[in-house]
Amino acid sequence: MTELDDDLRAIAAWLDRIEAPAPPAHLVERTLRLASARLAHPPALVPGVAAPHGPLPVGFRRELARLVLATLPALALVLAWAALLLHEGPTWLATWLPARLAFAVVATHVTGGLGWLGLTYASLPLVAHRRARLRLGGSNA
Repeated sequence: MTELDDDLRAIAAWLDRIEAPAPPAHLVERTLRLASARLAHPPALVPGVAAPHGPLPVGFRRELARLVLATLPALALVLAWAALLLHEGPTWLATWLPARLAFAVVATHVTGGLGWLGLTYASLPLVAHRRARLRLGGSNA
């Protein structure tokens, strides 16, 4: 056993003797009341804006498919560029930087780009929803 183990055992024994007082009853009651009231509300997308409780608008799937199909060529191009950059980028940068640092720079750039690409694709359902509502003439679009 090390000295650190002995110290930790001593501290553990000391902490086991400490009793934390229970919170005051009025605080527990108030917290439960506030939590129950908050849980009774429907979930919100943003504070103060209730989530919609209805079916998806007519044409949503068609709009989403249209958006995804329109972005597929760009996706292929970006993925090909990322693959080329990962393959050739460290070699290009190795003339100025150490090999490991060159690879780290390229990998960080590609990872960030792919993250932005993921965020862009994650927003497509939101855009499709809005476009479908606008096509229907929805006033709350």
